[in-house]
Amino acid sequence: MEPADAENWVLTKIRSLVITENSLGTTEEEVLKLSVAQSSFQKQFPLFASELVIAQYECSLWTTTSSTISGFLYITENFLFFTTTSPISSTKADNVRQINLRDIRSISKVSTLMLIPNSIKLDTKEAEIFVSTLGRDEVFNILIGVWKGALEAQLKIAEVTNELVNHRVNSEPILGPIQNEK
Repeated sequence: MEPADAENWVLTKIRSLVITENSLGTTEEEVLKLSVAQSSFQKQFPLFASELVIAQYECSLWTTTSSTISGFLYITENFLFFTTTSPISSTKADNVRQINLRDIRSISKVSTLMLIPNSIKLDTKEAEIFVSTLGRDEVFNILIGVWKGALEAQLKIAEVTNELVNHRVNSEPILGPIQNEK
């Protein structure tokens, strides 16, 4: 790990610790935090403004093809969004990651440097993505719940589609044959 990456990693850990310690507040505080997260999310991702933010975490993200990037993870009903706290390039595509929950093949807990139990591994079709945060167990539990919900919704859609296709194949047209008027 490069010295700059190590410094960013340590700073993110400290910030995550502070956020974790301060997040033990009242329900009103939690509602306010989610409201602020939703507003921030809608400004950063206007095309996905209808997505409901379930949780937001400060974390580090890295893939097998990139270096460590510090930022925020937004968990919504259908996607994971990551945005950097300090832009790494002038193009938004380099500073933002979007992962469709249906593209995730597996989610598992892992340790950073095989020592520190603070990371989550997401296996997707394109890459292995790692999210590092001090609130790993909380983030992991939320990710698993949301991921299962997205997969169940996809399965229900497939079942309904299959039923419609089978109904059309095995039955007479609902309105009967169309007749030409003379």
